[in-house]
Amino acid sequence: MKKNKLFWILTVGCVLNFAAHLYFYPSLPDIVPTHWGASGQVNGWGPKSTILILPLAQEIDEVIKHLDEYRKAIRAGDREELTILLRDGRERKERLG
Repeated sequence: MKKNKLFWILTVGCVLNFAAHLYFYPSLPDIVPTHWGASGQVNGWGPKSTILILPLAQEIDEVIKHLDEYRKAIRAGDREELTILLRDGRERKERLG
């Protein structure tokens, strides 16, 4: 139950964050900083659409990582690992409704 509550808290936080990005998007300059170095100085710039694209790219990366875990288990013939991955996936899906 704790994990489900945490999931919804984090989901609401993400939705609010995205809504804030959309709200302030029109007032942003056309070019925005996209990366800061260790010294705190900006060393990367990009179009303002970057603030909407990067989070989506991170989510796609997470999906690819999970698919890679399945691929590795299948190629290795590791039935136990594949069973665990599939069970965990089913449990996540059930929690989401």
